Formats: sequence, C-alpha cells, structure tokens
Amino acid sequence: MNKISAISYCFLMVITFLLHGVHGGGGDDTLENNCKKLASANISYDFCVTNLQVNPRSKSANLQELGLISMDLIVANATYIKSHIVKLQKEQGKGKSLSFRNSLQNCWNSYSMALYTANQVIKGMSTGPRYSYLQAIEVIHRSPNNCEAGFMKWKLKSPLTKENKHFEHLVRIPIQIITYMSQ
Repeated sequence: MNKISAISYCFLMVITFLLHGVHGGGGDDTLENNCKKLASANISYDFCVTNLQVNPRSKSANLQELGLISMDLIVANATYIKSHIVKLQKEQGKGKSLSFRNSLQNCWNSYSMALYTANQVIKGMSTGPRYSYLQAIEVIHRSPNNCEAGFMKWKLKSPLTKENKHFEHLVRIPIQIITYMSQ
C-alpha cells in the first residue's frame, strides 16, 4: 500500500467514526445506489457514476469508501491540472501578455493550495471536527473559480475552463457525501 493509499484509508476510517447517523450500511452498497443517494442539484447521478467508476473499488463501496475514492480522485485531478498548467506555461507563456502569464501562475497557485489542502484533509481527519474538513473541502472547491477569475480580471479567455468545470464538479462529490452522512 503506497503512502497516499494508507493516508486515504485512515481518512476513510476517521470518517466512519466521526460521522454520526451513518447511512448506507446495508446490502445496497453499489455505486449506482450510492450515486442515487447523492444525486441532487449539486451533483448529477451520471457525473457521480462516471467519475467514481474509474476506481474498481467503487463498484461495491459504501459511502465512506466513496469519500476516500473521491478524495483520491481530487488529488489525482489537481496534480494533473498543475502539470497541465506547467505545460501551458512552457507552450503558451512565451509571447503571451504578462497578464496571461500571471493568470496561469494564479491557477497554478490555486491548484497547489487545493492539492495541499486535500492532502491535509486526508492526513488530519483524526484531529479535526466534522465541520473543519467540510470547510477545507469547500476551500478546495473554490480553486477552479479562483483560476477562472484571474483570466476574467484581464478579460482573457481561460485555456483551463474545461478542466476547472470538471474539478469543481468533482469536489462536489465528497461535499455531498459528508452532507448526506451528516443527516
């Protein structure tokens, strides 16, 4: 088990003990049934299934395990976006305006903070109250908007709009899981 998986597993176990009134402990723990529970105005059933099914463990995961899987996906996606930003800086940064380069740097900073925060959430679950990690995930959720705002400030077209929208929706999954489990 690699370090991220071990830390993520600890995150899963802490969620189990910290959350009161846990739902979904029966035989209905399929990805489809859990995504039906989570589907709302904030997250569609199709988005939930499509994104979580990339991890084979999700097929029969309970909500706590889907929380773990979704955090793993957030870390992987933020890491990908940061590397994509570096690629854009190398390919498109030269010859572009200072405001474009600064906007890309703002995005890199936003996703660096998201990645750091996601890892802190995973690591720190045993010490913080439920609202604190929900608040931390909501900070992660703002990263794509912060990225887009940097481009909008200068009236520039963002080359990251597609990635930002996907990431924003992806972060809604653990928010929705925590909200559902807290009911």
